[in-house]
Amino acid sequence: MREIARLKDFVENIEELMDMWGKNTSTTYPWFRGQADESWKLLPRLYREGEVADREREMVRDFALRANAFLPTEPQSYMERLFVMQHHGMPTRLLDWSESYLIALFFSVEDTRNTNNGAVWVMGPANFNKKLGLHEHTVPMSDASVFSEYEIDISARRGDSSVEAEEPIAVRPRRSTPRIVAQRGMFTIHGNQPKSLEKYCDMYKSQKILHKIIIAGSAKEKLKRELLLSGVSYSSLFPDLDGLAEEISYRYS
Repeated sequence: MREIARLKDFVENIEELMDMWGKNTSTTYPWFRGQADESWKLLPRLYREGEVADREREMVRDFALRANAFLPTEPQSYMERLFVMQHHGMPTRLLDWSESYLIALFFSVEDTRNTNNGAVWVMGPANFNKKLGLHEHTVPMSDASVFSEYEIDISARRGDSSVEAEEPIAVRPRRSTPRIVAQRGMFTIHGNQPKSLEKYCDMYKSQKILHKIIIAGSAKEKLKRELLLSGVSYSSLFPDLDGLAEEISYRYS
């Protein structure tokens, strides 16, 4: 698998993949996820850190009690609360995806201190759901009834918390925060199995579900600068003072 070192080559690679997958075979376009290291698994942070159900229960309860003062609107469901938690750095059973391949590329090259090859993953979310947790060729919104199986009862006693669903599923969020809007955010959520997405998809390699593009570690700084000139940067993805300060600092570094 060749390593991508130029923005032009990256875009051409995406176009070639879309031609192979078929651009008009679904009303749901592909999703993209950037990772700073090509060796990293597609496994949510909460599973990478070990304990899941009881820890999630406690974190969701605390977040529900304390976060509303900082939110423009209150999350309308358990899933939406997880979306907000994820986008503000808390460990969850979610993985972030974007509808923009340039945004995904930014997240694969953002940490230029990490000189390992990065990766941009491409997913066909409707095909993913057809083969895995939903078994239907669709991508539901977060208020769909199926997501009750992915929730934890936060009123349960410690030790009684559990997730009913087993396999992961792709979900479209209601974009209720500036970061989710700016990053064109989408998500996958894991069930109760600590198994990476690529392991689930190994048997479906030829079915337009998951594809990996390798980003050359030696080209991260160059690609990050090209993205800045393309309008994909800290201030566009984190539309607040922190994002603006980070971008100005980077521009003059």
